[in-house]
Amino acid sequence: MNKKKADKLLHVQRGAIKELLINKTEEDELINLYRKEVGGETKNIHDALSRLDKATLIKMVNQCAKILEEDIEECFEEYRYSRKPSFRLFSLNPFKTPYSSNEFSAEIKNNKGVNSLNETLETISMNTDFFRNLKILDQQEINNESVEFSFSFEEIYDYIEPNTEDSAFIYELKYGFLWINFNKNYVSISSPADQLTPTLKRVIEKTFNCFVRDLNITEKVINHIFMKENMKRTSLFHPEPPKGFPEKVSISDTNMADKTEHLKGYEGYTVPSSVYEEEIEDNFYSTLGINRNKGKIYLSRQLKASQLQTWGLQRIEQIIDCINYIIKIGETDEIFATISIESDMELKLFSPRKDERNIILELIKGIVYCKKTGEDNYHIKNFTTEDLIKNLGKRILVQFHPYCDECGNHSDIACPECGSSDVKDVLIKKGSTDVICSACYERVMADRIKCLSDHHIQISSIYEGVLIKPYTALVELIERLINKYFPGLGFNLMSEYFYLQNNQLHFSNKTATKVMFKVSELEQFKVIWNRELSDSRKEKLEGILQVIKEKCSKHSNEACIACQNEKSLLCIMKPFITFTDHELHPHHGHEFGDVSFKINIPQINLNDAVFVGMAKSYEKAIVFASKPLGREMIQQFVAKCQDTRTHVLGLICAARLDQGLMAMCEDLARKYNKKIVMWQFEELLQVVDYAIEYLELDVDNVRQSIEEDSPNRKKGPKAG
Repeated sequence: MNKKKADKLLHVQRGAIKELLINKTEEDELINLYRKEVGGETKNIHDALSRLDKATLIKMVNQCAKILEEDIEECFEEYRYSRKPSFRLFSLNPFKTPYSSNEFSAEIKNNKGVNSLNETLETISMNTDFFRNLKILDQQEINNESVEFSFSFEEIYDYIEPNTEDSAFIYELKYGFLWINFNKNYVSISSPADQLTPTLKRVIEKTFNCFVRDLNITEKVINHIFMKENMKRTSLFHPEPPKGFPEKVSISDTNMADKTEHLKGYEGYTVPSSVYEEEIEDNFYSTLGINRNKGKIYLSRQLKASQLQTWGLQRIEQIIDCINYIIKIGETDEIFATISIESDMELKLFSPRKDERNIILELIKGIVYCKKTGEDNYHIKNFTTEDLIKNLGKRILVQFHPYCDECGNHSDIACPECGSSDVKDVLIKKGSTDVICSACYERVMADRIKCLSDHHIQISSIYEGVLIKPYTALVELIERLINKYFPGLGFNLMSEYFYLQNNQLHFSNKTATKVMFKVSELEQFKVIWNRELSDSRKEKLEGILQVIKEKCSKHSNEACIACQNEKSLLCIMKPFITFTDHELHPHHGHEFGDVSFKINIPQINLNDAVFVGMAKSYEKAIVFASKPLGREMIQQFVAKCQDTRTHVLGLICAARLDQGLMAMCEDLARKYNKKIVMWQFEELLQVVDYAIEYLELDVDNVRQSIEEDSPNRKKGPKAG
């Protein structure tokens, strides 16, 4: 007996292996096999076999001379797959493109695929409330494109102990399989437990460097592939049904195709699932169920291995081909109905609120529509401007740009109190909506609104003139999701931008619009952002940032010139001399900036640009509306924006800057054609660490020196 042949029985249910032994072996011989493998006696061999695990049963098959290879093949063919097989379908996007099934097969040969998957399983956290001991068992090519991986796991069952009435649980060993096809770009997961699917997706993605995307089997796909006259049962659903109608309806009939057209009043209902009669092969039928929102199909009867593989691969590839065709040339609404972005975990972690997620999806849909059609705007459906503002909340900057009939366009307005025209913000508090001047913080009354040409503007609602600009965090999420789900289309915040006005998404890809750059994006500062800090080192550096100020006790021209060459660190500006051409100077209110040096941003071909940074000492957080600090920082930022000598601006502050403050700075910089590089808490940790190393100082002594200098520090001008 070839041991390897008998190992195929790992995929077969334990009861089927037991029946193989009983049917092919005399009882006396079977008892001898049991005695040899188990090392004990039994009075009832049937009961004894039922208690053995699968591995022991397979060993007995290997030792039985009467069980031939064709018997094993027949058992495998008959019982390889479960009694009611199901297939959950996913789109598969490799990060390395192009990438074929042949390349995949070459990379995983000699069981490397199994080993790699199991190695990944050891590195990820899993929810063990439902299962444990997930293992990949083996791999096999089932045609020239598709590879099958089988797996096992133990599912938990809770029960009440009859004698004690205590809660207890047991584990049941179960099996499943998945098919991977890189030519057709799909994954099919067949698992008896849906709770296992998210874990399997993550394992596939991490192991094979790809993105596994949820799919919906839409009505268009079903109508294209399945014959309507074969439908036997369907379900209908409406979250807010018409008066007198139920939320859920299940209908079955032998002639369903003729009856569905006469279901008056149910026109607005969706169809979550349907059941069809399916011909597996000539004159051999099964019931086929389709769960549309899960992208799942299932059969009501067990098939032989060859039957399931032939039928399953053919049907799955028909569905995937149809879905890929829709994604390639379909209408935007059809595409989004198919690819199920709403179930994306990154989106759910970003926003726990469904209403907000739906709006984000609408924004993504608008950008995809503009990129596919070449249009520069998209009408936002089902959401008013008020909906957008209230649901997106702190993720957007809301400004007032009403339409002036005399000018014939949306216009900036002048504050009737201070005359400023920089930014007018829309604030919503406890149901009231107000326009606030960002310069003097006074409310702009509706009857006093004038454009910069002094035309009086009449509005019936504040929302008529609202301009919505997304904060960076929201744009970055949208960029990641579009690049994940539409890799051929893509989105790049370096060169593309969007904003919202009057329920229109306006999209631009004509100019480089990125304004804000992270320190870690700039090669010039690699000596800073490439540093690794231990927890203990980081803790000491945090202590320094909490005590260091914008000035030391000596703040004169002579002192700053001398400090330039001293091995000391007493103010927040000093570290910048160690890796830039900044020169220290005292602050008298008319100098160029707290910190100033030459900067390069190669992403936009900006070289030898002038950076000016405004420094503030430690704060836990600085928010847009904070007084007086937030207002003071905005006023300073506006002044620097208006300075034609500066190209790049930044705030140097060991604090968490509120998104509103960041967005305000970004908007001002875009208006004045400036760029921004922010030096916040995490960046300053690395800056101070580098400076301590460069100046050959001791981290403990630095803090001590700052604290000793602090009592001598006079109030007044800051040292640079």
